[in-house]
Amino acid sequence: YNTLKFGEVKPLVISEYGGRDHALENRPYSPARDWVFLKAVSPMMMQFMERPNSILKTVPFIMSKAVWSETPHNWRLMRQAQEPEVYEQNNYDTPYVFTEMIKFYELWSDVKGTRVDVWSGNHDVLAQAYVTDNKAYLILSNLSFDKQNIDLALIGVNENDLINIKVKHLHAIDKVPQLEVNEFVSLENFTIDSEATAIIEYDFSSELIIDQTSDELKYFANTYYQAIIENQAINFEINDVKT
Repeated sequence: YNTLKFGEVKPLVISEYGGRDHALENRPYSPARDWVFLKAVSPMMMQFMERPNSILKTVPFIMSKAVWSETPHNWRLMRQAQEPEVYEQNNYDTPYVFTEMIKFYELWSDVKGTRVDVWSGNHDVLAQAYVTDNKAYLILSNLSFDKQNIDLALIGVNENDLINIKVKHLHAIDKVPQLEVNEFVSLENFTIDSEATAIIEYDFSSELIIDQTSDELKYFANTYYQAIIENQAINFEINDVKT
């Protein structure tokens, strides 16, 4: 619509995003409720990262203490230490501890660099990759309810020796978020849990040189907003596609 209206895609600010479960809202705090958010926020962010030309800024919807709420606020980085047994509205002085939301920041804390090409042969697994200095970060997010075994294949590292591999795996056991961190000397494949996100950090002996660019082209149909009529197909024309 931006293209049809303005002749270009206007950059977007996504000021609130994440996950929610209405059945768990307005109830005492639980790690399972945090998992509903955590399993959604990373794959959503990865889809924003897939569109750097049209996304200006994104902000996941995570408050700090949020004690103005009569019931425990769902999307908090910190909770009162005595929860879920006791929750006191407007109490900033009681001891606080992190909720499971902290695991989102712990998972992504190391990722930085230049976005590089990555392909996923599994349509249920999102993939992104970033490179900085001698490190490469491969990010995988599983949209499936089932575990997925991923064959890992690095292209373009040439004769650069691989020193270490660190894997952060954010998943859930009995709906309780778990952030597992493991290190490997080599890793040919990885099994990612259902609805989980994993970040694989490759540490090489020398700097990874990026001396090429990748041009990404998106083609739009000449119509979009059309009425839906029962049992009638809706046709779109996408013209002048360079293959």
